[in-house]
Amino acid sequence: MPRLTLRKVNAFTTGGVAATGNPAAVCLLDAALLGSMPDSLRQSIAADIGLSETAYVEPLDAASSPGPDVFKQLDTFRLRWFTPAAEVPLCGHATLASAATLFTECGNPAPTLHFHTLSGILSVTRQQHGQQQLLRMSLPLSTATDPLPPQLQPPASCSPAAAAAAAAGNADPADPSGDNAAAFSQLFAESPRLTELLYTALSALPSSAAAVPAAPDGAAAAADKAAWLSHVVQHVGYVAPLKYMLVALQPALQLGRQGLEALALDAVALEAAGSADYMGGLIVSTLPSTGEAGGYDFHSRFFGPWLGVPEDPVTGSAHAVLAPYYAAVLRKQQLFARQCSARGGDVWMDAAAQPGRVLVSGEAAMEQTWEAEY
Repeated sequence: MPRLTLRKVNAFTTGGVAATGNPAAVCLLDAALLGSMPDSLRQSIAADIGLSETAYVEPLDAASSPGPDVFKQLDTFRLRWFTPAAEVPLCGHATLASAATLFTECGNPAPTLHFHTLSGILSVTRQQHGQQQLLRMSLPLSTATDPLPPQLQPPASCSPAAAAAAAAGNADPADPSGDNAAAFSQLFAESPRLTELLYTALSALPSSAAAVPAAPDGAAAAADKAAWLSHVVQHVGYVAPLKYMLVALQPALQLGRQGLEALALDAVALEAAGSADYMGGLIVSTLPSTGEAGGYDFHSRFFGPWLGVPEDPVTGSAHAVLAPYYAAVLRKQQLFARQCSARGGDVWMDAAAQPGRVLVSGEAAMEQTWEAEY
């Protein structure tokens, strides 16, 4: 049975405070350990640890890279991520946590680390941002413009407006008025499974906040739920490779950070309203309310009960989806955002520095190191 050294690292912290951000477990696997770490054991360990992700870092060529010093000497590694339920194709915060472990715990002097992953090669560079030491990741840019999955599509006999909205989301997210708003309203009216999924997620929005209309009762007719959603939702988009759905709330609701933090979503009900066949995560986002402090460009939360993650505290991969959307909405490429989970965290983005990529940056703080035998 292998004896492993595991580290808990908080990524995307607020001001470097360890109790904020998103915790990930990081496990470094040298040549001596790789032979005793089948995928089934990696998954079992991730489930036992119970964090949203456990990252496994290993040399690309274990045979030619013996010994524990490999993690100090090399700048290129293989990286895999496991939730408590499954291996996932992309995880930003566990990538940040892995780089922080190599830089700070292993003393790796490389200016940039490169990770071979299921989403291609991801690079992480140290970056000074004023008084803050950030880690900057280059992630694949993911535009939420894929067709909705077949299970959430309206019927073939639907209206042209609903079909257009389901096929590619809002063609111009910077202009959600007029025909675009009408198309989403029609989509909700004609796609009952999508309506039920979004109603389940959003019906707990605080109706006491500003202009949020009270949600209809859960037993209400689908048409009533669809009508309510048309007042609450500005945009719906889908990223097929990640199975992520992006929902942007109407700015007129004036929810801001406080309102989004107050969303008391039922993750069990949300899981039942969708399926892991087509849902990997639901991103709910909003603009700041008028006069809100903090300097943030937008706020978000991420829910992934279909992969064993009821809510992810801060999600790097989600910001590779959010960045291009809000870059279009706000007409700016450098963005600063807050993910409004209970732990919360800050994320910096550059949507234009590299073609087809998003630079996603944040702080990281080491919290705990322990050994365990599996």
